[in-house]
Amino acid sequence: MKDELGESSQHFFLVMLVCCSLAWFWLQPTDMQEFAHSLIAIPYFVSNLLYWSEAGYWDTASELKPLLHTWTLAIEAQFYMIFPLSLILIWKLYQRWSLHFIISIGVFSFIITQWGAYTFPTANFYLLPSRLWEFALGAVIGVLLLNQKSTEYSLFSYQSVNKILIRELSGIIGLSLIFLGFFKLHGSLPFPSIFALLPTVGTGLVLIFASAKTLVGRLLSNQVFVKLGLISYSAYLWHHPLFSFARHRSLSGPSTKLIWVLILLSFLLAYFTHKYVEKPFRSHLEISQKTFFLFWLIGSLIFIEIGIIGHLTAGFSDRTLNRYFGHGNLEPFIPAKVVTQIQHNSIDRLLHENAILQIRLDSADSQFSHRQIHPEGFGLGPICDGASTSAPECRTHENPDILLWGDSFAMQLAPGILASNPDAKLIQMTKSVCGPFFDLAPIVEPDYPVGWAQECLAFNQQVREWLQQHTVKYAVLASPFSPYLLSDNNVLIRDHEVTEANLELAVQKFEQTLLELRHLGIQPIVVSPPPTNDLDLGRCVARAEWLGLPQENCNFIEAEMSNKRVRAYQFIDAIQGQSRVLHLEEMMCANGICRAYSGDIPLYRDARHLSEAGAVLLGQEYDFYGIITNQ
Repeated sequence: MKDELGESSQHFFLVMLVCCSLAWFWLQPTDMQEFAHSLIAIPYFVSNLLYWSEAGYWDTASELKPLLHTWTLAIEAQFYMIFPLSLILIWKLYQRWSLHFIISIGVFSFIITQWGAYTFPTANFYLLPSRLWEFALGAVIGVLLLNQKSTEYSLFSYQSVNKILIRELSGIIGLSLIFLGFFKLHGSLPFPSIFALLPTVGTGLVLIFASAKTLVGRLLSNQVFVKLGLISYSAYLWHHPLFSFARHRSLSGPSTKLIWVLILLSFLLAYFTHKYVEKPFRSHLEISQKTFFLFWLIGSLIFIEIGIIGHLTAGFSDRTLNRYFGHGNLEPFIPAKVVTQIQHNSIDRLLHENAILQIRLDSADSQFSHRQIHPEGFGLGPICDGASTSAPECRTHENPDILLWGDSFAMQLAPGILASNPDAKLIQMTKSVCGPFFDLAPIVEPDYPVGWAQECLAFNQQVREWLQQHTVKYAVLASPFSPYLLSDNNVLIRDHEVTEANLELAVQKFEQTLLELRHLGIQPIVVSPPPTNDLDLGRCVARAEWLGLPQENCNFIEAEMSNKRVRAYQFIDAIQGQSRVLHLEEMMCANGICRAYSGDIPLYRDARHLSEAGAVLLGQEYDFYGIITNQ
């Protein structure tokens, strides 16, 4: 246990040190603050809990979190801290039941996993209870191999041709399952779940049956594979930070050429880490517990202190780089344009002038970051995401004229409507990933399973009942609509029938919704989703200014429109005659170019949604209120 944590600590601390250096130069304050949180969590092996708590609809993309991959190592450490103690206790009390205990834990954990994959997928992914069965499988194999006697486990022996054949076939099947998992497992499948049996059972079969006397055993004993195996842990630690920082440094993502360079660099760094960090640690004389824990404690405290300061200063929002470096030395990392914007405020002065958790955000760069990355995005307020139809915070008047209904794409319109008319009588009824369909809800695995779709139908039924009892003149309906259209998804119809998402069904159910609104005396107005090429355009504009790069590089041509948007616009065209439509793509694209910013205002907050400032600008420029009320 001590050796495992010692090696992990050495690797962790080296990777974290390099990441801190790159983060200082390249991460914007918002990302830097999230990075600081990870520096606090990692030394104590709770980063999986951190990333679980951060996960959500508006969360930063996983590929932009440099130390996200440490969640697996946190789970491993938690297992090593808990499971051996439990096994020792069982061994002392009921030795002959130890194997049964491990199997029982594994079966129970697997049941949790399969249930959690469809009910609480994020917790299922990050937390130990739903991962225990994978460790239990390895523990069972370990017990069997430690006790393999020909009389008890005759299958492990080579006493007959049949047993040799079984071992050969089992090893081949195991390796095949691993490769099958590599090609068949993808992000749209709930994971971990029953699908995780492919790589885990495959690995188990290889561990049990592959040996120097089998084909698979001889293949995997090849020196090339052995050497790759020796550096694999180090390669795992290096690869994700390298790709993450490459994405932070680029506006549109790393090129294919750069990706291959980073892959080679990962293995190169892994080789040197293995040679100069891992091997010396293993070959060193036995390290005393006192020395080990002192090393771990001092290293942990250093990074935790950096993390705490990073949190308190909102991601070192007033980084005084030119105080410590020459102006010319900064240019390869932070261009002069940005250096001149950063105020000369030291961390010490910030901590001295402000109480804990009350740090100012008045520097040029922190204002910019807050303006571009942190608009609320919930319309009239965060409470309006799935709130009751009677919530007073989600209306601007007791007798509203306009209903704003849909998902986050409806939420984003509230600032624009109010900017075009501050006296607009508006009520917001919105729920994330829940479009304005009375009798249809999306199922987007793994994050939004059937249970979420049922909640969506229940929410929209509340909207229907409210409309039957109240009077509004206009209903503004907005959604990306793609979850209802793409064949990769399913949809839930109100009669509890689950079927594949498709354009025809979506058009039918939406037209029924529009017809029902008109029967209630309400004029529906459909708002198309903003154009996108699937890149994070909001972050692109913010990053361009942070790095001093041309913001024009964040614009894109209409021909690069994402397939999801193309399908959404086809859907809009199909219902064009049933309702008035407010076309955001016509406002944001001209002469074949779709703009990501206007002046110094970013129009997007992420890859899909308008920023609050962007919604205000478009609302004023095109008079959203006038379009809605047909004035």
